[in-house]
Amino acid sequence: LAVAGLCNVVDVDTVVLGGLYARLATWLAPEITTQLSARVLTRGWRDPRVLVSQLHGEAAVRGAAGTVIRDVIDHPGGWIRRAAGLTGGTAAG
Repeated sequence: LAVAGLCNVVDVDTVVLGGLYARLATWLAPEITTQLSARVLTRGWRDPRVLVSQLHGEAAVRGAAGTVIRDVIDHPGGWIRRAAGLTGGTAAG
């Protein structure tokens, strides 16, 4: 019910089950799909989809790694100085 309400408020057409919910998707996805089809207001134009994340428990770790990589790409000089021991503080500094 909460996911259907969120779909109505935010107007999304896809729900992705990740983490623990991805592991339970075999049991959760059919009922979530049924509830979305019955309760989402835009169902007449597009049926809501329920997908399962293939990352399972790795999503947070990959997101954190991506943040660090993005910071290195955006501020390479700070990372080089920091790696060389020339400055302390943040990578951007």
